[in-house]
Amino acid sequence: MDVWNNMFTKLCCIDKELIYKEVYGLDLPSRWNLFNKEQQDRFRDEETQRIKISMKSLLETMHIVQVSDRTIKKFVGYSLSQFRFDEKIRKEIEEIALSSCNIITESIESNKERALSKMRELYNAVYLTEE
Repeated sequence: MDVWNNMFTKLCCIDKELIYKEVYGLDLPSRWNLFNKEQQDRFRDEETQRIKISMKSLLETMHIVQVSDRTIKKFVGYSLSQFRFDEKIRKEIEEIALSSCNIITESIESNKERALSKMRELYNAVYLTEE
């Protein structure tokens, strides 16, 4: 997972540098404190869009090289914990993860079925009595 996290971090750094160069014509992000509120908001919006794109491309790569679903879930959770996104953006990135890779596996489905059958048994034992 460390390899994937390092790759994602590197992609995010490259994206930030590109935003500074393309949008503001700056070479270094040290000018952040000189930005006004509107420029900071515009930068954050652009950064969020690029993070989504980077995450999607990295998840597709992980899917191609057949990384386990558990590792993908851990990676997405860890990556999201590193950023201060609001809940809407977190959900969007999680949806990207679900759509890019087949995260719901047969084992998860079988666990769901087992849990549902146990719930049915419990319900039948409590509410349905034989007379």
